[in-house]
Amino acid sequence: MDRSRHTLFVLTALTGLGCSGSGSMSAEEATDIVMRDVIGELGDSPLVMFRYPEMIGPDDTLASYAPSEFHEEVPEITITDHSWLFWIDDEPGARFAHDSRVVLVDKYGDLTTEDLSWWLLLDEEGLWLDDDYWGEDQVLTHEVSPPTGGVATWSSTVPPMIAPPSPGRDTAIVINAWEPGETGWRDFAQDGLDQTLLFESMGFDTTYFGQAGTPGDEYLPGDPEVDEAVSEAAVLAQLEEAAGQLEAGDRLILYLTGHGFTLDINDTGYIGDFDTTSLAAALDRFDDDVFIAVIADACESGGYQVLSLHADVVISSTDSFTSSYGDLDFESDINPGDSGGEFSSSFNAAMWEILTDPEEVEVLKDMADFLGVDWMTVLLDAAFTDSKAFDVVAQRGLTLPLISSELDDLELEDDPDDPGPEPDEVDTEALDEISDAINDDPLLLAAAIIVEVFDLPIKHSANDVPESLDDTPATGIRAYGIDGGALIRETIDQIFETTTSGSDPTSLLLPCGEGDVGYTVCPDSDLAMPAGDYVLAYQLLEGPLPLESDEDHYIHSFVFDGNCQASDDYEPSPDYPNDFFQDTDTWYMVNVGGTDAPTLSRTVVQDDNSLTSTTTQARVVIRDDTMVAVIPADEFSCGEPSFRVTAFRHTGDWGMGANHDWSGDTEPPVDQGLAAWPN
Repeated sequence: MDRSRHTLFVLTALTGLGCSGSGSMSAEEATDIVMRDVIGELGDSPLVMFRYPEMIGPDDTLASYAPSEFHEEVPEITITDHSWLFWIDDEPGARFAHDSRVVLVDKYGDLTTEDLSWWLLLDEEGLWLDDDYWGEDQVLTHEVSPPTGGVATWSSTVPPMIAPPSPGRDTAIVINAWEPGETGWRDFAQDGLDQTLLFESMGFDTTYFGQAGTPGDEYLPGDPEVDEAVSEAAVLAQLEEAAGQLEAGDRLILYLTGHGFTLDINDTGYIGDFDTTSLAAALDRFDDDVFIAVIADACESGGYQVLSLHADVVISSTDSFTSSYGDLDFESDINPGDSGGEFSSSFNAAMWEILTDPEEVEVLKDMADFLGVDWMTVLLDAAFTDSKAFDVVAQRGLTLPLISSELDDLELEDDPDDPGPEPDEVDTEALDEISDAINDDPLLLAAAIIVEVFDLPIKHSANDVPESLDDTPATGIRAYGIDGGALIRETIDQIFETTTSGSDPTSLLLPCGEGDVGYTVCPDSDLAMPAGDYVLAYQLLEGPLPLESDEDHYIHSFVFDGNCQASDDYEPSPDYPNDFFQDTDTWYMVNVGGTDAPTLSRTVVQDDNSLTSTTTQARVVIRDDTMVAVIPADEFSCGEPSFRVTAFRHTGDWGMGANHDWSGDTEPPVDQGLAAWPN
């Protein structure tokens, strides 16, 4: 549920400061210019910045790496004078393609920038790849933790069988599409090795295609565990051979890792040289009753979801617009010892956890029998769901893992002997109590709506997570409302400490932390509240909201269509059809959990569905079971924004772990749209 992306992460090379030019601009002065004119204007955007240790000149060549499909379309970056070179990676830890920029500061202090989608090449050599990226001496400030899982372990041995081989000739093909000269070889080699060991332990006849070579070799690092050198021709030949051998009841798993992208012109997904068009043709050669699964871990790998027309299960590490990530170890990571791609290591951990539990294996097999599907369908679906507990970048909304499965199309017949639950009745006595509580509470005098809440199950954002557990008092919303426009003086007097200065309008002040009216949650910016019109929104809970919690994490939000235009509202990925925030574009989120003080953030959805964290002068007041958001009206671009209030509780894994411990509530329910501005 946490979609905030407001980490500032600056990394810069500070050693070997030479000068090949003849200007007076020093490295430190050039850095100050970039920090002021480029980094400063980005606010809280996440990024990582590098500085080349020497000035470069017109005799050098500067370009962006690109896969072979784009080499002719990437122009060389002109170097007009001796300059300091900076490269800014706008998505730290992402595995390309994704946004980055090159910045040149010449000896006179003039600054040039150019947007890139791949890493930087100086004189045809890639800069700041792999080990150089996470150098400890380069970190200035950061809130993201570099990986701690180490490098690929080529000495790994195949563990004992964790699942008995099937009667057929189950086959797995593992493709590490990394190529020499690219970044991330350690991650991709680890991905290939881990998945090979997993599939072999499951009894699959596994072939690992990758780069053969010596680990750490300067020119051709590789993984000596590979079976065959990777190439499109070799893999397609292996698939054709398998198509001639596998029969009904047999299984094929195709796993790919590497740098990826999706071509917008035809929605073709690429991972290295492997595109979905050629793979689709290869998969169509298999018998219709051969089970086929495709697992893709690459940037924009959602483009591989098109293979769901040719396979029983397709899993991608993210959608067709966002990057996948190498190993990042945030503080909340429950799997900090992993290495390789964050998604692949998480999926691998989830598979091991299931397959080493005989009872869970039997449960999944019984479920598969009941549904009439291959048990591998249920296994992969369960592992995909459980992997989200390990995948810390997916939890932070940086990636959007997707799954297409034949389970999506199953329609179970209703039991004619089970009429279903009786319709719920409105508890009028409870509604009267709510109404009295609001009338007696000065924090809620501005409330304009009281909504009856029926006892209906709440669905998780993800469609493969079971319904909510019984609501805890802190997530059950009993009533909600909103009041817009100018605040009447009586309300101001009762809620705010007020000050006046001459004939100036009333200045509003809600001190952060404990106060006379409750606990006030302030944004990081801690900007003073200006005089003017405000919007008040509230949610009344089933019980008091704790301000500290050792185990539970609470996210209570007030989300709006802030510009009153539905065309640019947030659209969640197909795998999250119940997203609490869908159809909105301006989010105020209160996070409570752990021993830290509650926090307040504001996020705005951009036209391209990306998210931007922005400053706010809002406040949220919490008192027992009451939460009131006080938002400056000018933070909305229209006068009467529709809205929704939401509440969500989890234990650190967003409810996606094996026990699915979560609860939540939304008013109005997601499938009923947004609440209209009150008349």
